[in-house]
Amino acid sequence: MNLADALFDGPGEVAAIEEAARRNRFPEKLLHAVAASLGVEEFEDDNGKRYWRLPEKVVPLWRYPADDDARSAA
Repeated sequence: MNLADALFDGPGEVAAIEEAARRNRFPEKLLHAVAASLGVEEFEDDNGKRYWRLPEKVVPLWRYPADDDARSAA
């Protein structure tokens, strides 16, 4: 489970992310530590559901083109 990738396209429901982490035997405490290290922002919708979203400055490294790809595209 890669939290940055999971949230890259938009917010994710915290309960669903925590459940996916549990299914993959990923400790919840570590999940929250990763979220904090990424600067993940938490908010609630009108129904009280909690969501996480990435701050705008976070882009997973694999989303950047490799040097060779950038040179061949030029």
